[in-house]
Amino acid sequence: MDAEKSNLDSGDSLPNKDKVLRIVLNTERDRRNKIIPAIRCFTLSAVDKIEGFKLSVDWDQKTPPEETLIRVGLTFRGSGPEYKDHSNREVFAINIDFLRGLDGIIDVIYNPIFNDPPINGRPNNIAHSLVEFRKEDYDQYEAQIFTEIRSYAMNSKLIVDMNFVNEQVTNLRV
Repeated sequence: MDAEKSNLDSGDSLPNKDKVLRIVLNTERDRRNKIIPAIRCFTLSAVDKIEGFKLSVDWDQKTPPEETLIRVGLTFRGSGPEYKDHSNREVFAINIDFLRGLDGIIDVIYNPIFNDPPINGRPNNIAHSLVEFRKEDYDQYEAQIFTEIRSYAMNSKLIVDMNFVNEQVTNLRV
């Protein structure tokens, strides 16, 4: 099975048994229950909708959660030269089979990003993947689907070695 994973091309469906990682701001909290992330942490942004109704995630088989946060810390805010703050993020693991079972999700696909050289401080991301939503009826299922995703993710927050992340970010920033 590992050979199959390493042979996936951009646009291929990810295996159902795997997970994807979603990075969210730990400052964005639910209004009623401050312990859990706000639903908007798992929804599509205006840019996501313009770019085809796809939610950016990382495939867990290609990256540990620490690496996802290191990439955030090496990415510029806007066009730069200020880096994004990686220390205010959390990482949640979401089962691909669960996502595919939700109405309105078309697929979860592999979509690695290769910028050589990195563009505007955006590093390569071999793990980058996309959750594809059905545009035609997005408005009717939006509230329900993202409530379900957030509810699922609440119980799948990953423990991250922030000392390691901070050290790597400090050493790799130019």
